[in-house]
Amino acid sequence: MTENLLAELAQLTARTRQLQSLVPQVQGDGPFSGSDPDGAVSAEVDRDGTLTKVEVDTDWKSLISPDALGAAVRGAVVAAGAARMGFEAPTREDLAKDWSQVELTGELPEATPTPEDEEAVAEQVKAQRQVLDDAASRMTMAEAEESFLTQLDRLREVTSVLAEPGADTELVSENRMIRLTLNPFGQVTDCHVESRWADRQSGRALSMAFAELLDQRP
Repeated sequence: MTENLLAELAQLTARTRQLQSLVPQVQGDGPFSGSDPDGAVSAEVDRDGTLTKVEVDTDWKSLISPDALGAAVRGAVVAAGAARMGFEAPTREDLAKDWSQVELTGELPEATPTPEDEEAVAEQVKAQRQVLDDAASRMTMAEAEESFLTQLDRLREVTSVLAEPGADTELVSENRMIRLTLNPFGQVTDCHVESRWADRQSGRALSMAFAELLDQRP
């Protein structure tokens, strides 16, 4: 076991801990609800932050204009997500920001291994050495080394997935009047509703349309 490999293991342990610390803690089991600032739309998300319900008020057109419906849905979803994390509901100013233009993927500061990280690595190495000793009669040293390096590659993959989770996807209604954008974790980040179509719909009809759309998810 080289010092470089031990140092890399400690660095990976520190980076994994750093990434995990960025994830807020969920407040309870849910469901969690929220509404847009005008009260035209309410939404519910589950413990994982997945949208489970959208309800449009029966008198929604007296509260917002049809072309504001998509933004109201997004606002309700954001408010429900905030409740899930124990945060206050977002303000109009928060919802007005174009978050797609805000850089959220900047470089994280270098993760410096702590004594606890190094101790954890030492314990892992000790356990791995025991595995190697136990396996000595069943595999060559080259095979044992390959097994250990495979485990190290898996740890690298975990940190990579946390840092770069993947691409957004879209849900589109059958009549193509509603479009929801989902992040890689299945959480809604945007909503578009065709305003001329929405203007002819009741709150109940819109709520049913969203329910049918959400049922399309795998």
